[in-house]
Amino acid sequence: TLYHWDLPQELEDAGGWPERATAERFAEYAALAADALGDRVKTWTTLNEPWCSAFLGYGSGVHAPGRTDP
Repeated sequence: TLYHWDLPQELEDAGGWPERATAERFAEYAALAADALGDRVKTWTTLNEPWCSAFLGYGSGVHAPGRTDP
């Protein structure tokens, strides 16, 4: 799993997942991980519980980062 509720603070401070730049940094990270570990990892998962991250973190604000902005 490449993302399991562990967004670097620097990216969160810059706006978190709603910012396109965060997705671009994540794509760079995924490419680096695949290059470094691709010969040893058979199955990859990009985001753990994406609904929870999206809705509970950015919709209802129940989970980190606790946002409720539209």
